[in-house]
Amino acid sequence: MVRILVIVAVISAAMISTVNASADLLPNGIKWVTPGVVRLAGNHPGGFLARYLVDLETLKRLGVRQLQLDTTCASACTVFLRLGKRVCVTGRARIGFHRIVVQNGPGGEPSRRISAERKFNDRYLRRLPAKIRKWRGIRDGLPWRMAWLEGEEAARLIGRCT
Repeated sequence: MVRILVIVAVISAAMISTVNASADLLPNGIKWVTPGVVRLAGNHPGGFLARYLVDLETLKRLGVRQLQLDTTCASACTVFLRLGKRVCVTGRARIGFHRIVVQNGPGGEPSRRISAERKFNDRYLRRLPAKIRKWRGIRDGLPWRMAWLEGEEAARLIGRCT
């Protein structure tokens, strides 16, 4: 019996040190809750989609089994929904969608190429989970003004964190 407890303690210590070692690798605003489970907190008003795509790949590479959305996640942050069933929402989650605007570099003027924007928006929508694509706020395409998914509707479509 004593040997089994020692093995469990060693495995648990190894898991904790792995979590601590990889904490520096997590994207800004994401913290480990338990091994394999992270929480997005703080304010995420959006930004450049490319940065959030890198963050998404980082979460996949780290083997995140669950991402808890516990804050306002607007615009580019919604890319995390591509994790599908690995994403859940708390009661504080607000998820905002709007049309992707193609800019000519960071801080640049919005692109005038409507066809490029349409292509990016269509591609982005296709990569979201089906339940989200069918949600009334975006089922006719990403809107110009922010459409907010929150509360019971978000919990029903994404899943409530337990």
